[in-house]
Amino acid sequence: MKKGFVFLLLCSIIGIFIFNGSTIYRSCDIGSQTYSAESSNWKAGITVKKENSNQVELTLCYKGSNMKNVNLIDFDVDGGGFGFHLEDGDLNKEGFLKFEANIPLEDKIKSLEGTVHWNDHTESMTLLKKE
Repeated sequence: MKKGFVFLLLCSIIGIFIFNGSTIYRSCDIGSQTYSAESSNWKAGITVKKENSNQVELTLCYKGSNMKNVNLIDFDVDGGGFGFHLEDGDLNKEGFLKFEANIPLEDKIKSLEGTVHWNDHTESMTLLKKE
């Protein structure tokens, strides 16, 4: 009887670790993106809409451990001859911030510079185009 209880307890503990690990991994899965990057606390992706090459969806995901303390977010994208600025964005309860914008991304652009500002912190990243 004790062996069965210990076995069930061990299986439960292992299951909790596997579930929590996969939840953490899934929580910042930004999917298939045209451009993507990762910094210490953020993952970023930009998807170009097929219908209109200037319409893009930008996704930011907070990977840090203190999501409840993340206040308003600013995100800057610099593509050389153009730029984009999101001001005062909010994370949803899963840690994502998604928004659409009109950005003239030409096919020849291979990288974009992104900068995230939040809670007096700043992180920069280079979003590389997937070939």
